[in-house]
Amino acid sequence: MTVGAEHDVTDANRRAWNAQRYEAWLSAFESPKAEAARIIADPERILRRLSPYLGQVADKRIRNVQGSHGRVAVALAALRAEVMVIDFSAENRRFALELAAAAEVTVDYAVCDVLKAADLSGLTTLMCSCLSSEFSIIIRILICFLRLCASLQYAAAYLF
Repeated sequence: MTVGAEHDVTDANRRAWNAQRYEAWLSAFESPKAEAARIIADPERILRRLSPYLGQVADKRIRNVQGSHGRVAVALAALRAEVMVIDFSAENRRFALELAAAAEVTVDYAVCDVLKAADLSGLTTLMCSCLSSEFSIIIRILICFLRLCASLQYAAAYLF
């Protein structure tokens, strides 16, 4: 793909991901203040699918890739993690930062292409917040694969 064609695709994606996202989150969650109250009341509920892989998050520095509306980031921040969301949508950023302010937590939010996120510095743990079940399955398979690789490396130490 040429640089010009890649830029056109990126622009088309940016327009699509910013099309009335803020209004969609208001419709889904009522308001940032109302959703913040629900998250603060039980942040573990928001993280229930991720918690087995994260362990204790207090004092960890986490990048929430494709963090969208910020619910996972706010729940992590409520549990004292230092969180940065990396997402493509400025409208998602608007909702997420309003949500964080209403929850009285701090969340950094970088609006950028995830492929350019390597330019962001300061945070070490990479964590994907998966909105689609297909992508979530891919992440679970990747986690299993990485665990298998780690066990094979451990076993190989005894074989050679």
